[in-house]
Amino acid sequence: MPDKACVINTWGISKGSMSHRIRDDLFNVGASIPKLFQSRRHGAVDDFEVSSNQLDLIEFYSSHLAVPARRNHDNEKVLVGKKIFYESGCTSCHTPKFITSKSDYSSALSEQLIWPYSDFLLHDMGDGLADDSRAFKASGREWR
Repeated sequence: MPDKACVINTWGISKGSMSHRIRDDLFNVGASIPKLFQSRRHGAVDDFEVSSNQLDLIEFYSSHLAVPARRNHDNEKVLVGKKIFYESGCTSCHTPKFITSKSDYSSALSEQLIWPYSDFLLHDMGDGLADDSRAFKASGREWR
């Protein structure tokens, strides 16, 4: 397990936050939405198809969706697969468990032990797959 907590970002490196992703998705389907950093004056009325309050509710809902429950964890084939996964060294990249970072947004998301068995590292994919678009700290050669 990593020494420090990490935040799992399932949409890759192109979106900075859940709020960015939701706004981008709504914009892409043609919905009028408030600007990301629009100030909210007390008593102000949103004149958008999706209001600031609705965006907050969508973000809360999306952030708190539970992962599917683990299935068949006692099944012989599943246990053999788990053994092969560990013995083959898959865990050097595909870390079985993480502890989420401390979250001021929601205590329900803060410092939770999760078992994603996934690879959240950046990989240098070389010039042949580079798209030259930088996203946050990743170069155009790096993919998640």
